[in-house]
Amino acid sequence: MNGDQRIDQWGSIYTAHGDFINGWTPDAAKFMTERCMNNNYDCTSYMPYSYVNPIADTYVSNKDDSDRNFGGSGQLLVQGDTSNASESGNPEKITLLKYKIPPLPTSYSEEESAIFKYKVHLYGGRSTSSGAQTIYIYPTSTEWDENSVTWNNHPDCNYKSYASLYLDEKNQYRDIDVTNLVKQAQQAGQQQIAFCISGDTKKNGDSYTFYSKETNYSPQLIIVGVQPQ
Repeated sequence: MNGDQRIDQWGSIYTAHGDFINGWTPDAAKFMTERCMNNNYDCTSYMPYSYVNPIADTYVSNKDDSDRNFGGSGQLLVQGDTSNASESGNPEKITLLKYKIPPLPTSYSEEESAIFKYKVHLYGGRSTSSGAQTIYIYPTSTEWDENSVTWNNHPDCNYKSYASLYLDEKNQYRDIDVTNLVKQAQQAGQQQIAFCISGDTKKNGDSYTFYSKETNYSPQLIIVGVQPQ
């Protein structure tokens, strides 16, 4: 008060909400600042324990673009089902992602660590029509360069292991649970992991558009804690 006049003293979000911000990991606080606040995006209560941005991301396209590189594009495109050889005559696009695997917290027992899941966190949606369809994410080799990879030299997708995501046309953040794929890579001694994303045979003409690391909506590999069942 200044005499009989009230003067409001406004603190920052950190002073106003220090009770829960102080409980975040450094990565969680950075995620909130860079991913949410700086992008004017409401992340609600969604906060990862840890995350990494991709080392590399791009897409490759067959047909007339088979020798073209898209490493500098702000888009990551998916079209067609590359796991089905009978569809190879149709237009196809594969998104490629590569990450350093972020470690799980070391202060937890193996049983306690089971609450943490690895997820690919990306922004986008179905771009051809309304309704929802499924895309698939497969492990692939890390031996590719985003500035030189094309359809003609892209690494093979391992179609024996996969995760999937059912998504519609809304542009929003999507999470694909890749915990099992990451664990397989770790068991093989890998410190990096790469993925390829392909579409659904039933809807071969459908395409999907996501944002690349060249934008403010970089596709991240995140670790999130989930409520035990």
